[in-house]
Parts: sequence; C-alpha cells; structure tokens
Amino acid sequence: MVIYDFLVKMDKENVSNMDNEGFKETGSKFTRRKLLKAVAVGGAVAAVGVSGCTQGGTVKYACPYCDKEFDSESALKDHIEGSHPDYAKEMEIPKSGVIKWNPEQCFGGERCVTACCTEKQGKVAFHLSCIKWKEDYLDGYEREPLLCNQCDYPECYYACPIEGAMYIDEETGARCIDEEKCTGCKECIEACPFDPPRISFDPNREVAVKCDLCSDRIKEGEEPACVETCSETGGGKALVYVPKEER
Repeated sequence: MVIYDFLVKMDKENVSNMDNEGFKETGSKFTRRKLLKAVAVGGAVAAVGVSGCTQGGTVKYACPYCDKEFDSESALKDHIEGSHPDYAKEMEIPKSGVIKWNPEQCFGGERCVTACCTEKQGKVAFHLSCIKWKEDYLDGYEREPLLCNQCDYPECYYACPIEGAMYIDEETGARCIDEEKCTGCKECIEACPFDPPRISFDPNREVAVKCDLCSDRIKEGEEPACVETCSETGGGKALVYVPKEER
C-alpha cells in the first residue's frame, strides 16, 4: 500500500508546504484526500493513478509521484514504469476480472440491481446494491448502470488503513472488502475517483460495501448474480463477465 504509507509518512513528518504548479498547502498537514482534490480539473472527477472508466464522469489520470497528468491509463502506466520504476514495482497487483455493460443490449429492467443486493445482502436493499444507475433527464432520457471498474491501480485498496480489510481475490483478482475487518472509516469511499463512488456504506452494520464480482459464485463455476439474471436479447446479454485473463 505504497500510496497510503507514503502519505502517512508525510503526515508524521508534519509536511506543511507542498507546491505543484499552483497547489500549495501552507500551515496544514498534507492528506491523501487533498491530494485527490488537487488534481481535479474543472468539473472533472479527481483521480490519482486509477484505471480508466468514464461511466458517470470524466476521469483525469494523474501521477501520484509528480505533477503530470494523462488522458489514458496506458499513458499513466507507461509514465510510472518509465519515470518511477521503484514505485511501479511496489504498486503492482494482480489484474482483475470485470463486468462489462453493453448499452445496445440493455433495456433498463434493473433486474441486475435486485440480484446484486439480494446476493450480497440477503434482501432487496437498493441503496446497498453494487450497481448504481445514472439517469440523465436534461439531455434526453439516458440511463446507464455504474459498475465498479476493478481498477488496475485501485485507489480504494491503497487508501484502506486497515491491514486485510481490503484484499485481492487470488482467483478472480477482484478488489474485495472483508466486512469483518472493515472499521467503517469510509477512506475507500472517499478515494474512489468516480462520481458517484462505486462503494456504498451500510449505516446499520457500519461497513463499506463494494462489488467483489461474486467471486464465490465464480469459483463454483457460476456467473456473477447480476450477469446471471440479466435478460438475454437477440444480440446477447447487456452484462458480461470478463475474466482477468481476457481483460
């Protein structure tokens, strides 16, 4: 967790001044949340070393080790590996599978939302579903599901301060939350670069909730619950699980 450890070290050393082309913190400690906000451009969603998915907002790929920004994940990755090789090696974690959405096949039935919260929560609790729906009433009526991107550089994973509370599933590569270890600090939610965050908070259990690709189902040879329940149209399903080997 090099990013988090790096910022904790900075905090302990009481860093009071950091200037990156106009961004300066004077007389206050430099926190990782301020780092995220520092790279926001206009109305863009702030992001630090994240994998690219622009559902629900525009993402700018900013290097966490210098002041350079990039328009694609591949460009960011090449930069980190070339200019910050030591950090690149420490940050490297296994690639994850992902659930992809095909808008041409989706009719907006939202059965996926019901299946998700039923599978993970044992009840229909839409606010805790790992699938959020974006609805645009201003520019025509457009709807799309907002899915966890299972980022190559998962800010939620790096931000978690509790050892083991967020972990990488060995088989699927999913970025998962161990709810037994989660303290409900919401650092992972704040770190998510997408708007709205792809991580929810359960106020009753006081834990964070996110998509784990239904890893237990996949290990049993089944599809993620949302994918399984997605109605198939003439051209196939709107939701498709892509294993990490094929991503």
